Amino acid sequence: METVQFKSENETAEPQAVTDEELFCDYLAARLEQALDALNAARDELSARPQDFNRASDVMRKVYELRDLKKQLALQRERVKAARASAGMEPLPETPATSPTPEFRAVQAEQAEQIMAALSAQPRTCPSCQAPILGEAGQCLCGRALASPLSDPHDDNTDAPHEPVA
Repeated sequence: METVQFKSENETAEPQAVTDEELFCDYLAARLEQALDALNAARDELSARPQDFNRASDVMRKVYELRDLKKQLALQRERVKAARASAGMEPLPETPATSPTPEFRAVQAEQAEQIMAALSAQPRTCPSCQAPILGEAGQCLCGRALASPLSDPHDDNTDAPHEPVA
């Protein structure tokens, strides 16, 4: 008759802990992919209506969610390493970070151009007299020199003197 040897409870608990940690790591990686897809969809919606503040807020929320998931995934990968080390298992090989492909960069550049074109077409308001300013006018009717609509909004130079239009 054949004798069957069972592993002790302690011997099977460590590999199970490693499996649990790896499964949760896979779960977080899948959530990260879903969050990235949701962010790209929100960006597409924003590029269709760049003046919609709610869509811009949604994009920012999704960016924060993505960052949080990246941090959680990094911590979980460390937990997997620790669990594998305590079980006497070899660590998993590191996956190299991939750099963006030229196609990805081209798509991102195109999206940025579309958003910037939509922003430049929006009416602006003169900071001095609150008059609406259309297009790329460099000066308001009150004489205030205006920056380009695509320039940094914080670099307004509000202290600069302005001369009335003659």
